[in-house]
Amino acid sequence: INNNYFVSASARYEGSSRFGENEKWGLFPAVSAGVTLSNLIDIPTVNSMKLRASYGVTGNQPANSYISLQRFGQTGSFFYNGAYGPSYGPVSNANPDLRWETKAEFDFGVDWSMLDNRLTGTMDYYIRNTSDLLLTVDVPVPPNLYRQTLVNIGELKNQGFELSLSYLAINKPGLTWTTSANF
Repeated sequence: INNNYFVSASARYEGSSRFGENEKWGLFPAVSAGVTLSNLIDIPTVNSMKLRASYGVTGNQPANSYISLQRFGQTGSFFYNGAYGPSYGPVSNANPDLRWETKAEFDFGVDWSMLDNRLTGTMDYYIRNTSDLLLTVDVPVPPNLYRQTLVNIGELKNQGFELSLSYLAINKPGLTWTTSANF
């Protein structure tokens, strides 16, 4: 509305053959909103200031295909009739419940420019929760045929502040110098 407020929303429903038979699909929603304060309030020396907030979920999948299936492959060699030949055996266990590793993230931030747009910056506070981490774990043989299985296990929480500042120190024909710092 008059370039003062903005809202965005999306939802992705993705499928991957890299997951178990029971868990091939995942829903990944996102929403964000913000307000350009500098259009609503006159702040001396500030050219623009925007507050924003967002929430979104993304998915991560295994790097290799067919990892949720019981697979057999070459596991070594054996000596027979005067020559070595390949031997085959299990190289992974089936996991029909292997599913998306998901990351849900909240972000609150402010973007600004001031001093005739020579000083710009952005500051964010984020909280990131990762669940159903994809991890290869050791399993007993038997009942499994292979000693390791890829499973969804564990959670991870990250949170913190990010700050980025840039200053246009020199802006002359033929020479521009901008100094930036990230924290």
